[in-house]
Amino acid sequence: MQSHYYDPYPKLARWYDLMAKVMLTPFGGERAFRSAAIEELAVEPRMSVLELGCGTGAMTRHLLDRGALVTAVDLSQHMLARARRRARGATFVQQDILEVRDVAIYDRVLVAFVLHEMDRATRRAALAVCRRAIAPHGLIGVLDFTRPPNAAAAHVLAAYLRISEPPSARELFHLGVENEIRDSGLRVERSIALARGTATIVIARP
Repeated sequence: MQSHYYDPYPKLARWYDLMAKVMLTPFGGERAFRSAAIEELAVEPRMSVLELGCGTGAMTRHLLDRGALVTAVDLSQHMLARARRRARGATFVQQDILEVRDVAIYDRVLVAFVLHEMDRATRRAALAVCRRAIAPHGLIGVLDFTRPPNAAAAHVLAAYLRISEPPSARELFHLGVENEIRDSGLRVERSIALARGTATIVIARP
């Protein structure tokens, strides 16, 4: 395991899906949340999609349901074991995101709840992989935590990140996902608030 990654997954993998379900229930449920994010990425049948940091394959499954041809990358063998069972039909690769170099050119690239687990230098390197992998006409979707407009909700989310996530999550929370993407050289097309503003999916172009 590379030192630049936060890695609770050998112990967390078996509980990850249940935790996601519980956390997203107050926001309309996990299925609605993930479907809304995929909808913004405008994935159509037969499009090629590179998913960086696929975890247990929850987003992978939604991409397959839309008819996409998915290549899903994750470093954790524990998470990938669950993803392979959940999203049969995708091509799974166990690899460090930063080592994805000689990639094909994809119509869409998705990075969901991954950047907040990386320090700033690693986030920049991961976004550089996105730039290399995306077709000129393609879209990149980055889904992650963001500061909600409601002050009380922002306080609760900040507390959660402080308790449950690495310091990089709080750093990204304060810097802002959009700013990080712009600083990486990508063009932000739009940003859509999800889960009552506690998360956002940023759609960017090369």
